[in-house]
Amino acid sequence: MKRRMLTCAAFSAFMCVSLHVFAQQEDEGREPNASFGVAGTASYYNGWQFNSGYLFSRTRFTPGYGGGFTFEKMFNNYVGIQSGLRANYYSLKMSLKTRITFFSLDDFTALPLHLTLDGWSVSVPLSLLTSINISFFSLNLLAGITYTHIIVSSFTSGSPLITLWRKLDLLPFINQPQFAFTAGLLLRFRIARYIDLFVGGGGELYVTSLISSYDGLMRLYSLSATAGVMFRTNIFPAPKK
Repeated sequence: MKRRMLTCAAFSAFMCVSLHVFAQQEDEGREPNASFGVAGTASYYNGWQFNSGYLFSRTRFTPGYGGGFTFEKMFNNYVGIQSGLRANYYSLKMSLKTRITFFSLDDFTALPLHLTLDGWSVSVPLSLLTSINISFFSLNLLAGITYTHIIVSSFTSGSPLITLWRKLDLLPFINQPQFAFTAGLLLRFRIARYIDLFVGGGGELYVTSLISSYDGLMRLYSLSATAGVMFRTNIFPAPKK
């Protein structure tokens, strides 16, 4: 899987450079208004639960990572849209317990079940972009939605109470697709006429319950940092000759 991710990243970088060169040849003398680029992310995932029912869980922030292809279209120097395609590795450590009653007190209910949920997903974000431009520097504010499809998901148990299985394929029980609200901030720096470097951060709050057969409602949220390169941006229009 990691080799495939590296291959996809290299192919995306090649496509970005090719599109940059082609667009520069075709639109010489025009103001660029579309950007193509690649980005990498480092994330922390957590879960929030309500209506827990018979089972309840405690989760904590767990690291993940990802990367992919980014596209941006500016309508003018201040407003545009941003989208793309990302591959994400996610993980979540959780402790699962049943509610203790007088009739259900046993070894299983007394001790929590420690689980790690991890896997891979593919996301397509779509955000409204608002830009504040100062010389070679730009501050971008993003707000929108994210469509996510989980392609690999599993539970790994670290509890001595579980002896029949240590890893369980969770994909058949995942709600597909997952939708999230997203917001973020990017700092962009012009390093050449058609090239920007950017860094930033943001968060996602999922509104779709993660597991379909779970008695409660577990939803993910994440915080992430991102960095990448964009080609042919309209945020810093090139002066006409």
